[in-house]
Amino acid sequence: MSSQPRYDNGYDHFLKLRLQYLKYVEKLNILGEEKQTFINKNKKIQQEIDNLKNFKKNLQFSLTKIQQFDQQLEKVKKERNEELQKYSQTETWTKDLPIDHHESDNEPEKTNKQPTNNQTTQNNNQIATQNPDAIKYSQQLEQLGYMGFTDQQKNLDILKQFNGNVDLALDKLFN
Repeated sequence: MSSQPRYDNGYDHFLKLRLQYLKYVEKLNILGEEKQTFINKNKKIQQEIDNLKNFKKNLQFSLTKIQQFDQQLEKVKKERNEELQKYSQTETWTKDLPIDHHESDNEPEKTNKQPTNNQTTQNNNQIATQNPDAIKYSQQLEQLGYMGFTDQQKNLDILKQFNGNVDLALDKLFN
């Protein structure tokens, strides 16, 4: 006798083969679905990778801009410090600067005080009578004058632009 089962008729054999075929088709369908799921996940992962690459490029661009800004800022700070050191070494800059503008107006003139520039004083008076902002920023204008910035109209325009902030005005004047 042979080891293979005998079928009474060919129809039983056909049914068993058909059943095996259907099982294989079902396995292929499942594998196809798994393959499609894998492909879709792979596409999503690739999109995430592309998004991350674009994000990295944007970050690198931003970092480059920040570094350029930092370099410019350091350059401006260095130039400003050099200018401030230059002006702080002159006698007109360091001698008898009033701490409080109103108190200095009430004090009598000291004999060791260096005379102010008559041209600057005349310019200040002309601008003050013509422009109410000059009165508002008179203390700041005086500070800029002590530092050697004698173009009062330009100083006033810059002070108005920065609402009287002398530090920002100096940055603008140095540039």
